[in-house]
Amino acid sequence: MSAFWEALTPETRRLWTAGLVLGAYILFCLAIALREALRRRGGRRAADALSAGTGAPILVVHASQTGFAEELAAATAKLLGDAGARVTLKSLADVAASDLAKAGRALFVVSTTGEGDAPDTARRFIRDVMGREMMSGEPALHGLSYGVLALGDSSYAQFCAFGRTLDAWLARHGAAPLFDRVEVDDGDPAALRHWQSHVGVLAGVTDAPDWTRPRYGRWRLADRRRLNPGSPGLPHPARGPGGRDLGGRRRSGSRPAQRPGRGRGPAGAAGAGRLGPGRRRGRADLGPGPVLATPAA
Repeated sequence: MSAFWEALTPETRRLWTAGLVLGAYILFCLAIALREALRRRGGRRAADALSAGTGAPILVVHASQTGFAEELAAATAKLLGDAGARVTLKSLADVAASDLAKAGRALFVVSTTGEGDAPDTARRFIRDVMGREMMSGEPALHGLSYGVLALGDSSYAQFCAFGRTLDAWLARHGAAPLFDRVEVDDGDPAALRHWQSHVGVLAGVTDAPDWTRPRYGRWRLADRRRLNPGSPGLPHPARGPGGRDLGGRRRSGSRPAQRPGRGRGPAGAAGAGRLGPGRRRGRADLGPGPVLATPAA
């Protein structure tokens, strides 16, 4: 191969190099196109499965720039579909005014990009639906009940601008909100759980697992010190299973003394959790002191 390459003229080498780069670029583009086609095919299958429900119909719409809003819309649709609702999942680019007029109920999961701009997938809807003058008289969306999940980033001046605009537009044309607009600042888990609880009420499900699970770590007891040796009460070590303390001795049946009217429960239970670093314990804090722990290796 090296001999073949060395036998080529400089001009021929440049042509070969350009051809190889072009071929690699074509393969890269084909791989992206194939991945997108498979994703769309999977999305159509999921949408067909969601629409097979026997419950009340509901439209779930997404407008996403990075894919996060689409992911949340799919989770919303799945929660409703698992509860038996007949769900139609669509991109906002595929929604017409007639779809909204006959939907009955609709949930919108929309993001805001840049300085308050709508996602690229929302441009057609803004132009052909929101930009069109509604007919005077009876509001065109008077039979629609809706909810809006607006995604944004509060570090930008126009926080959740498109979600707010869509919410105002729907209300202005006669649609009735199912609940207040939910705004999510940079993927805030608490706001997402709030939205999930609203969807759960619509679905009749109250025990659905959180979409964003709390993160817990493993901790190991590293040290235990008594910070107030002169306080009233019997000093006692921490107890483990079976009433054994950390040193392996079984604790006696007596209980530590507690000053009348001070604290609650066993001595030290009232105040130990409220003391922060640098604070001194009062005489009502009867426990042996805080537990200092470090994450387990």
